[in-house]
Amino acid sequence: MKVYHMLFIASVLFLSSSAAVSTEPGTSDREKEISEQIVNMKNPFTEQASLSEAEAKAGFSMKQLKYIPSYYDPVPKIYVLDDGVMIQVVYVEPMDQKRITYRASKKISTSEMNGDYSEYPDESRLKIGDLNLLVKGSDGVIYTAEWAAGGINYCLLIDDGMEEIEIKELFLGAQEDVPDGGS
Repeated sequence: MKVYHMLFIASVLFLSSSAAVSTEPGTSDREKEISEQIVNMKNPFTEQASLSEAEAKAGFSMKQLKYIPSYYDPVPKIYVLDDGVMIQVVYVEPMDQKRITYRASKKISTSEMNGDYSEYPDESRLKIGDLNLLVKGSDGVIYTAEWAAGGINYCLLIDDGMEEIEIKELFLGAQEDVPDGGS
């Protein structure tokens, strides 16, 4: 009996997802065609088993973050966009599903790769070691950072945002006293 319930539920989910194309009266054939194309659109990201596998597919090595706060899952989801155009590493906080998304590309600019088009009132430069990050945020909380190093463009997106000291820890490692670094 449980098997039949599971099959029924799976069938309902499948049919409801395929019924996402609008069939309401008054919907033009062109609108139906566009809706169908969106529903059938292939996901451009492919999940990878490891960062080294993603780097091999992309043809470049991505600098790793040195520290991830303990409330995030330490094992990230790793993706490659369109046969190596970009590597995306996502750390997820299990309780609220908040993410730290870390991206690298040789072909996509930092601003295009960022994808966060929010208007932030605070925009400044943050120097961490040899890196010069463009950071954006509000009220002392940083939500996005962009930089280039070694011919590779990088960006960092933080759903909940982080304070400057926490951003420095991502790059330098967790320390009792992270150097100020000329911010």
